[in-house]
Amino acid sequence: MDAKKIFGTDDAVSIGKTVKGWLVDYMRESPVFLAVVEGYDAIEIVRKLSGNTIPVLAAPGTIRGDFSHDTIDLANEQSRPLRNIIHASDTVEDGEKEVNLWFKPEELFSYETAGEKFMYSLR
Repeated sequence: MDAKKIFGTDDAVSIGKTVKGWLVDYMRESPVFLAVVEGYDAIEIVRKLSGNTIPVLAAPGTIRGDFSHDTIDLANEQSRPLRNIIHASDTVEDGEKEVNLWFKPEELFSYETAGEKFMYSLR
């Protein structure tokens, strides 16, 4: 891919601003559903349920595999971001930053499900 041909520049900062604009436009196209998931191995479990970030590589039964049908080539051709339908934090630290970006502390709550008491108790 020739960045200069696609973006008119090979300056990383300029390209980054263009891509950020695409992402902002994408997030404004339709309603956004936000959720915070916590628990043992939450990052790994949610990323596994989400599927590969490139929809064509996402396995059937994952959110991206079943509901996202975009391709990198089409996104590049249309000068827009890849619409992979779901975002999942890749580290606890990034997750905490993202939670603080979208939620006020009083909007978050924790609870123990009925099964947790039995599955994770330290008898």
